[in-house]
Amino acid sequence: MNIKKFFLGNLDERAIELKDPIIFWTFIILLIISTIIIYILIYYKLLKIIWKKWINTTNHKKIGIMYIILGIIMLLRGFIDALMMKIHQSISFGNSRGFLSPNHYNQIFTVHGVIMIFFVAMPIIIGIMNYIIPLQIGSKDLAFPFLNNLSFWMTTFAAFLIMISLFLGEFAKTGWLAYPPLSEISESPYVGVDYYIWSIQISGISTLISSINFIVTIIKLRIPNINFFNMPIFVWTTLCSNILIIISFPVLTSVLIMLSLDRIFGMHFFTNNLGGNSMMYINLIWIWGHPEVYILILPAFGIFSEITVTFCRKKLFGYYSMIFASLIITILSYIVWLHHFFTMGGGPNVNTFFGIATMIIAIPTGVKIFNWIFTMYYGKITFEIPMLWTLAFITTFSIGGMAGIILSIPPADYLLHNSLFLVAHFHTVIIGGVVFSIFAAINYWYPKVFGYRLNKFWGLCSFILWTFGFYITFIPIYILGFMGVTRRINHFNDLSLKIWFKISLFGTIIILLGIISFIIQIIVSYLYRNIEKKKIENYWKYSKTLEWNNLKNFKKYIKKENLLFKINKIKNNNIKKKTYNGFILSFLFMLLCFLIIWKIFFLFSIILLLTIFYIIYINIKKKKYKKEDIINNKFGIWLYLMSDVLMFSTFLTVYFVLGYNYIKINKIKNIFNIKIIFLNTLLLLFSSLFLYYSIYNFKIKNKFNILKFIILTIISSFLFIFIEYLEICNLLKNNIKPKNNVFFSCFFTIIFFHGIHVLIGIFILILIFLKILKFNINNENKNNLKYLSMYWNFLEIFWFIIFIFIYIFNLL
Repeated sequence: MNIKKFFLGNLDERAIELKDPIIFWTFIILLIISTIIIYILIYYKLLKIIWKKWINTTNHKKIGIMYIILGIIMLLRGFIDALMMKIHQSISFGNSRGFLSPNHYNQIFTVHGVIMIFFVAMPIIIGIMNYIIPLQIGSKDLAFPFLNNLSFWMTTFAAFLIMISLFLGEFAKTGWLAYPPLSEISESPYVGVDYYIWSIQISGISTLISSINFIVTIIKLRIPNINFFNMPIFVWTTLCSNILIIISFPVLTSVLIMLSLDRIFGMHFFTNNLGGNSMMYINLIWIWGHPEVYILILPAFGIFSEITVTFCRKKLFGYYSMIFASLIITILSYIVWLHHFFTMGGGPNVNTFFGIATMIIAIPTGVKIFNWIFTMYYGKITFEIPMLWTLAFITTFSIGGMAGIILSIPPADYLLHNSLFLVAHFHTVIIGGVVFSIFAAINYWYPKVFGYRLNKFWGLCSFILWTFGFYITFIPIYILGFMGVTRRINHFNDLSLKIWFKISLFGTIIILLGIISFIIQIIVSYLYRNIEKKKIENYWKYSKTLEWNNLKNFKKYIKKENLLFKINKIKNNNIKKKTYNGFILSFLFMLLCFLIIWKIFFLFSIILLLTIFYIIYINIKKKKYKKEDIINNKFGIWLYLMSDVLMFSTFLTVYFVLGYNYIKINKIKNIFNIKIIFLNTLLLLFSSLFLYYSIYNFKIKNKFNILKFIILTIISSFLFIFIEYLEICNLLKNNIKPKNNVFFSCFFTIIFFHGIHVLIGIFILILIFLKILKFNINNENKNNLKYLSMYWNFLEIFWFIIFIFIYIFNLL
């Protein structure tokens, strides 16, 4: 046995990338900057404050600020990557090969896309939601403060995992969506795609947790008299955005699981042989990918609505139409994904349907733009910095939207697909919509967060440089796209194209100056904060939403007799609970993913056991539940189960489209022992029955029977898992393996997915059992058992679908 391989897996001296001079000097610069930052933190005694007041916080305000800081740090990394690409493209003509190797260039354009979407746009938007949403609905905090802390640290360590890939190994060279077969092990055998999969997996799960948190908060924690039709538009768009997260991110999680199984175990979901199909991956990734655009843009629409009302000193024109437009966008965004690959060969009927659906989604977006314009009409417009960003957004986003309409026409898309026109369109929508909204929101809510406004001069500099820089950067890209220039090319022979790339580089440098101006704006504003500070709560005067604590507007929402209580409720937003558990668990999750990437399975096993024991340790403590906590927890469980159903549905879809068709064509049948499977089904039913009786015995407070039926549930569940294990062993013994074909890949994955869920259920049951032994019978354990019974019912339904559509169908 190779001892080095056993302890270090694939991690060896080749993994260290410091031989490349660019990476070496990047490492040195980052080391110097990190040393300076640590020195400043130690010198000013800030390290202790950060450790004791920020890392362990569950306060939505502090977590919101940390999300925004993380996003800004990653923006600098992502923009440096973009600048390097632009410089390389502007000089890589004819005999010159530029300064980046093809390998390095491919990594940069992949990591640029991943960072900007997952670790810049998402964290900053979630950070703004975190700070503002509870204040706008009058809640003390989000529904699940600990999960909020956990979500933030999971995102942070996912970003850290990407940063590790800069110096240890490599990142993916596949593009930001990692299409197979390029992302399969045959084409990308090294760790780049694995870094991609696991960093996005951690980030995606944290986003899913956040979405459950926001939905429960908005629906359950509003103060009295704030109903769905007098909520601020930002709350509405946040709700719609998080509903989209719930229904799209489980698909992303599932598709990345399947890609990783292809790579690690040689399965055949997205390969080009034995029933696999790479187009299945492309369909699934865009079922997540297109809603993701609206997940980002809908909160941006809400931000611009709040700003437009404030600086036009008018009520929002068409409030109800704004709500319905948001809901229509939410629904339609889930049925337009195929316009990303009209060239797939789906045929005229398929392309026509998705082309028309794409054009229709422009209508509610147009409604919003006209509503903003009509709000400005006859308004007393104040051209403060947030309002300037709003005006720039309306112009820029309209241009990007019109480019999208062009691409929604299948014949036009056939010409422009995979060209630089597509790159320009995407950046116009995302920068014009999301990035501009981020700068507008920071300038708008900064006085609320810190008590002083941002410096107007440097804010104006940042706005002008960003806006002009953007157009100078991307108008040449539109022109190059019309000329047929393909994206992701690192060298050009046609020298006539060079001038357009140089103009685009000039625009990128102007944007860089805009980013520097923004940083200067923050620093100057801090230095002169005492001059800009105002004691009044409502800084912008006309702001009418509750986060500004405008007492005149409370009467609109709250009955007079409850006024004092509700004001205190909103003002006292300091949650006392603090915990390091989110930080520690997120670090452990990141460490587990790092060990999977490098296939260090020995250490992985140890860290996994450590993580499990740590979870047991933090959950064995007694907790006090309020009535509202029980309601919130139940609703949160339903949302979690909904996401789980969508994950399962994704696996089942792949099974029906690929796996089931494969066995029909190849006539594979009678491979399962139906009698044993039927016996196993009965065991699962009995486990559910025992769980029901344990809950029933809580009513009569019979501790012995409660413990007895919990033990019976655990035993029957373990027997279920054990029989499944024996069945799998028998199949493997008969040379039936996951890598044989797509049907067996689907079968083993679905069975494993269900088995993991059963084991999680058993794990939770053991925790409840230990808590009852330690703390006796209490409402916490009773409610936990009820939540578990909901989960267990889901597992039963899941198993019946497996039994019918896999086992019985195979028999027939």
